[in-house]
Order: sequence, then structure tokens, then C-alpha cells
Amino acid sequence: MKDAADHFGQWMSAKCEREGLTRPLDVASALHDATGLFVHPSTVSRWMSGTRAPARDWWPALSILLGVELSEMALRANGFDPVNL
Repeated sequence: MKDAADHFGQWMSAKCEREGLTRPLDVASALHDATGLFVHPSTVSRWMSGTRAPARDWWPALSILLGVELSEMALRANGFDPVNL
């Protein structure tokens, strides 16, 4: 059974791909450009691979980057798909 990080990683990877952000370095750079915050590409890699879900501190920045509401980001980071609720 997949955990919250797995579900989030699959969703984030697909969302980033649609935005043309296929590498963790691309995502880290885009996050910096959009928010001024620095995140190491290895951290982004853990999010995208489903090894770890992002800490709550990153949800607002990721929401901006991925164009979703903060509430959706919170649900997805906790393993929920708001479409299936």
C-alpha cells in the first residue's frame, strides 16, 4: 500500500511535468524564481520520488509554483486526493 509521500510524489511529478519542470533542479530553480526561497534539489528529488512529503513550511511555495490552492496542497501532502473525497 502506498503512503502519503508516494501519493504526493506521483502527483507532484505529474504536475511538474505538465509545467515542463522535469528535473529536481528545474523545480528548485522555479521555486526560487516564484518565491525567493531556496530549496536544495536533493530535497525536491525526495518529494518527487515519493521518499518524503514536503514539510508544511513548503506548502505555500509549492502551491504558488504548481498553481493550486493551499488547501489542495495540504490534502495532497497528507496523501489525500481532493477529487476522490
